[in-house]
Amino acid sequence: MKRRVALLLAFFVALLYTVIPDSASADTSNQGTITSLSTNYFVSTTNVGDVAYYTFRPQFSGKFKVSRQHLSGQSIASGSNVSICKEANFSNCIGATNVVSGNPTYPNAISLELEAGTTYYLLFQGFASTPASANIKVDMEYRYINLFVKAALQTSKQINGKRARLYSDGRKFVNIQSSNPDTTGLTSGVQYISDTYGIWYSESYLTSDAATMISTSDSDSITLTVQDSTLIARADNPPPPIGVARSTASAAVSACSPNCDYTFYLMAGVGTVKNAMWPDAISKINTVYGSNVQVYELFPYDSVDGLSGLKLIAFIALQTKNVAEDSLSITTAQRILDEVNFIKSNTGGGKRIIIGHSGGGVAGARTARYLEANEQVKVNFLAMVGSPRTSLSGINSKVIAIAAPNDPVPDSTYFSWPNSIKPAQDKSINLAPQSNGFQTHATYFVNISWNNGQNNNVTDTINMVHSFAN
Repeated sequence: MKRRVALLLAFFVALLYTVIPDSASADTSNQGTITSLSTNYFVSTTNVGDVAYYTFRPQFSGKFKVSRQHLSGQSIASGSNVSICKEANFSNCIGATNVVSGNPTYPNAISLELEAGTTYYLLFQGFASTPASANIKVDMEYRYINLFVKAALQTSKQINGKRARLYSDGRKFVNIQSSNPDTTGLTSGVQYISDTYGIWYSESYLTSDAATMISTSDSDSITLTVQDSTLIARADNPPPPIGVARSTASAAVSACSPNCDYTFYLMAGVGTVKNAMWPDAISKINTVYGSNVQVYELFPYDSVDGLSGLKLIAFIALQTKNVAEDSLSITTAQRILDEVNFIKSNTGGGKRIIIGHSGGGVAGARTARYLEANEQVKVNFLAMVGSPRTSLSGINSKVIAIAAPNDPVPDSTYFSWPNSIKPAQDKSINLAPQSNGFQTHATYFVNISWNNGQNNNVTDTINMVHSFAN
C-alpha cells in the first residue's frame, strides 16, 4: 500500500511537470487595464489609434456582457468591434461585437461565460487613423455561487460551480435535473430559465415537498434540501442535458451517421487540454478505419483548459484522486454514469469502441463494465492505453491494454490485474525516446516520427488498437 501511494504521488507530481506551461510574456506596450468597480468593469479609452488593447481578469466565474460606446473624435470605421481573447497575442478570440457609428448606447453586446482568475485580452479595433475616444464596458449578468445539497443519501455536500446563480439584480436560481424536466405544472409567476444545462428554477418554485431552497443571509450560498434523492444529479460539475455527457468536447454528427461502421468514444485522463488531446488520433483513425466512422471526444475527469498556477495544481490533484477512486472502488461515481448515459444515447452506428488514455482507460473500463452488467447497449471493444489497472470483470475478452515499457502509470494502482482477470491482449509498445517515463506517457497519441521515420507514436498506437478492435 505504501508503494502504491508513493506511485500515485509520483504520478501526480510528474503530471504537473508535463502539463504546466512555461510563462509567456505579452506585449503590453499599447495595453491598458480594466479595473474592477463593484459589480461591473468599466474603462474609458482616449486618443487611441487604430487598435487599443486591454486585459481583463474577472473576480467571479459567471456570465458577462461585453460592449462599447463611441464618445467623440474620429468616426468609427465600418465593422469596428470589441473582441475578447484567451491568448496574450490576441488570438483564440471567443466573441466580437459590431459597433454602430456614433451610437451613444452599448449596441450588439456579446454575452459569454468567463472563469474567475483567468486573464482575458480585449482587442478594441476599428478607429480610423486620427484620435478618438470610447468606452468599453463589461457587465456581469450573473455569477456562480455555492450550493449545499442535503438529502437522505447525501447529508452535507457543498458544490462550488454551476448549480446555482446569483444575478446582478439579486435573483437566485438553482439548476435541477430530473429524469423528465417539466415546466407545464409551474405555478403562476414562477420564473425559470432553460439553457444547455437544463432548467434553472427560481426560489418561488423550490418550496414543494420535493425540494426546498433556503437562501442564507450570505448571498454567496444556497441550501437545497432534496426529499426526492433522484431529483438532482450529484456531480461536482454542471449537469448536462439528458443523454449528453458533461465532458463532451466534440460531438459533430458524422455524414455516415446513423449507418457508420464504427463509433469511437475517446476518453482522456488527467491534465489534458481539450483541443490538444485527440486531433492526431482522430486523423489516424480516419486513415486506418476509413472515413465511415463517428468520433466523440470525452473528458470524464474534465480538462485543465483555462487553469494555471495553484488552481491547476489543485485540480490535477483532484483528477488524480478521482482516477484512483474509480480504479480501486466498487461504487460507481456520477462521472462514470454520465459517460454511460452518453454512450447509451449517442452513436453513429456500427461497433462501439472506447479508446481510453491514462485515467480515461479506467473510466472506459468502468463504463463498459456498467453497460455490460446493467444495460442492453454494450461496448464491442475497449483499448486501455497507458492506463492504471482496474477490474475487468465481465469485459476482459473485449479489452486490449497497451503500455510503453518505461511508462510508470499502469502500475500506479495495481501491480497486476485484479483477481487475475487479464485483458484479452496485454501489449507492449515502443515510443519515441523521452527524458523520463512520465513524458513518454503523454505521447501515445502524438504525431512523433522516430527511428529514421520507421516508427510514429500515434500511427503505431492506432495500428495496435486496430489489430484487435475491428
